Amino acid sequence: MGTYGRQIYAAGQAKELLRDLLGQAVHRTHVTPGRSAISVARHRFDAHVADHAHLPELVTLAEAAGC
Repeated sequence: MGTYGRQIYAAGQAKELLRDLLGQAVHRTHVTPGRSAISVARHRFDAHVADHAHLPELVTLAEAAGC
């Protein structure tokens, strides 16, 4: 996998981590997720973005997500 392949892979991972974080929202069943689950999901996303801060697209994604 070349440089571009690694960048695309990192972006795909960030997308999935953000989906996990956003999936912690209250569902139609009105079940509120635990604060620890939300904290863990946010930490995973933030850590991934920090590890790949050299990719401006991920930094922009994190800023747009409000993280």
